Amino acid sequence: MNDQSVRIKLREVSVGDRELVHHIHDAAYRDVILRQFGEWDQRLQDQFFEGTWNHPGIMMVEYNSEPCGFFCVDSIDDELFIYEMVLDPSAQGRGIGTYLLGQTQDRATREKKKLKLEVLRSNDRARALYERFGFKLVGCNDTHDQMEWLPSSSN
Repeated sequence: MNDQSVRIKLREVSVGDRELVHHIHDAAYRDVILRQFGEWDQRLQDQFFEGTWNHPGIMMVEYNSEPCGFFCVDSIDDELFIYEMVLDPSAQGRGIGTYLLGQTQDRATREKKKLKLEVLRSNDRARALYERFGFKLVGCNDTHDQMEWLPSSSN
């Protein structure tokens, strides 16, 4: 067990987490959305938040027992899809995202599944993290780049 596994935990979200998760969503996405789209539409972001909040499997990320983000991975046929990995800006840079990605890659390797995600085109910091973990660009749409990691490529 490494040091990060002691400090980083995932737990199911509870109804009482809703306001905090909404705050983290807005805080984490605001700068990226402003860079990419030039404006922050709170009504639209509230709709995106609702989709995330109602997504099955959303987990609260805790660092040193303090909630600091949320994480959701979907298992679909032969792939794992990172639906959300969002950390409050005050929690970024502590190795939390690195730990979560490493754990998810370990799971993908055990389950023999590819690992996929989408990242907003203006989210350079997240993209750099994913590239450091061996994710490759495999497609794009109007707003996001699609990235993929294959377990065999990491062995």
